[in-house]
Amino acid sequence: MRADKRDRVLAYAAGLALFVWFIWLIRGGLASWFDGDDLMNLHIYWTQSWSALLQANLMFWSSFYRPAGGLFYKSIYDLWGFNPLPFHIVALALLSLDFALLAVVVWQLTRSRWSVLLALLLVGINPSFAAAYFDTGAIYDVLAYAFYWGAFALYVSFRQADRLPGWGRLALVFGLFVAALNAKEISVSLPLAVALYELVWHPPTNWKPAELWCWLWHQGRFVALGGCADVAYIVGKKYGPGSLWDIGPYQPHYSVLAYFQSLSHYLCQLIYKPVTISSWQIAGLLVVMLALAAITRRRCLLWAVGFIAVGVLPLAFIDSRGGFAYLVPSVGWAVYAGGLWDCVPLRGPARAVLLAVLALALAPWQRTWIAMHAKAAHDEQARYRRYIEQIHALIPAPRKGARILLLSDADHRDDWDVYFVIRLRYGDPQLQVYRMTVWRQFRAQVDPSSYDYILDYIDSRFVRVSADAVGQTSRSARVLQDPPSVGPGLYDDADPAIAYQGPWAHDKGWPHAHLTTVAFSNSPGCKVSLAFQGSSLAYVYTKAPNRGRADVAIDGVRKAVLDLYSRKPEWQSRTVFKLDAGRHLATITLLPDNNPKSSDRFIDVDAFEVR
Repeated sequence: MRADKRDRVLAYAAGLALFVWFIWLIRGGLASWFDGDDLMNLHIYWTQSWSALLQANLMFWSSFYRPAGGLFYKSIYDLWGFNPLPFHIVALALLSLDFALLAVVVWQLTRSRWSVLLALLLVGINPSFAAAYFDTGAIYDVLAYAFYWGAFALYVSFRQADRLPGWGRLALVFGLFVAALNAKEISVSLPLAVALYELVWHPPTNWKPAELWCWLWHQGRFVALGGCADVAYIVGKKYGPGSLWDIGPYQPHYSVLAYFQSLSHYLCQLIYKPVTISSWQIAGLLVVMLALAAITRRRCLLWAVGFIAVGVLPLAFIDSRGGFAYLVPSVGWAVYAGGLWDCVPLRGPARAVLLAVLALALAPWQRTWIAMHAKAAHDEQARYRRYIEQIHALIPAPRKGARILLLSDADHRDDWDVYFVIRLRYGDPQLQVYRMTVWRQFRAQVDPSSYDYILDYIDSRFVRVSADAVGQTSRSARVLQDPPSVGPGLYDDADPAIAYQGPWAHDKGWPHAHLTTVAFSNSPGCKVSLAFQGSSLAYVYTKAPNRGRADVAIDGVRKAVLDLYSRKPEWQSRTVFKLDAGRHLATITLLPDNNPKSSDRFIDVDAFEVR
């Protein structure tokens, strides 16, 4: 009894030491600023209403992008504004919770304190998750981990109390599961994790249909409920508007080879060494791990092998991500390593010594690589801080609804980060920022005198430029005239014959769109024009739940006001205008009002067809 108490105190002390070491290693997160993903994510949710965000969290099957992350970003921004520290304080608290949940889950499945310590040492403190430590752009994974393993630990605690959870307790677990789904798609595997637990610890007495049905109704009731939720979630996410399935990096490509390559990739991320593991080697490793589980008769090892095999499925068939994306599934390796360690026939003091030696050996590796990631993250984030400090010095207090024109992109980076950082810093939803780079791409007509502030990026600094000086001092600004007329043909939205005026975005990777591209905007007053020779013009566009209204004028005469709203996406919709043969100029203008049922007022251009 005395030895057991001594081992328990020693294990608790070691666990506390590991937690302190973990916090010390990631403390640099509190000094982090915003990175590009942060700015994009924060801007997305800032422009959404609270009612839309809350509704999306309740309707978890909707295609709204990761609404639990929206609660994180929008609530902190509304309370503390454009200040990175509160975001990173909350992220640090969540990472601490995740660290504790890893200990709880490994303890529940192995019943060994030494297993917990090894799992925390190898997986709980791992440089492959550094993006989650220093960039809140990975907050989706941190949130998903907390809700996912919180739900699992709660469920297992009910079962280890020798009782089936009633519907009230199931509702609590299911609520955490829904929150995990709202955080990130990786969470769809939770019913499989619970199913593996029930099959390993509480299997059916036989495999006859009647017994299986009884088992499913009792031990498998959460699995069935969660499986139904998964089906609704996957269908909604795939077929809803703005589906991730329509974006190239998220389009799945199913094959056995892709599965094993993904599993190998994420194991290499966890090892964080320049090692190569082939598909055959990872398959052989799983077989060996399963054999060891059978030989040792350790149920935790059997569960871990099963979860390693299924936990990667949401990632297995899409483009590989960094190690942070494997945060949730990594628990499978943590449980297996801890369970295998518990099989080693050593007494408590000997285990403590070996763990101490391992911790001392790993500490320099952990400190070096995590510190390296912290510096890289801070260096990247410093760019955005520098941008907004320069811009704020030039424009201390812009008027409400101001229009700002950027003549060139900072550091020649063709992205929207400066657009995001300006709007978020001033916190004015009506403030508009326009990029000349985009307008040049779409041959937009530019009137510099219509802007309140004009900025250029010269010699690594933002400078203010007067409207009169545009075209004289800036190397990137130019004013474009109406495009020459074109003859019969089908013209994609990116065709240089189409002239855009205003902040239009050009996007690729939409498989149902013409040539997979569209140009879109939700800024009232934006225009798109096409001069053509012919007797008819077809405007090709997308109808969707977030669409607004478009005013179509030809030769200065209004021909139609189109309502592009539709309950479901309708790709390559067409409206044809018959005309007298000759030269015409068509202009489409985005109107400020929209259908009351629409969630926004976007219009787009997929193509024009002249006949």
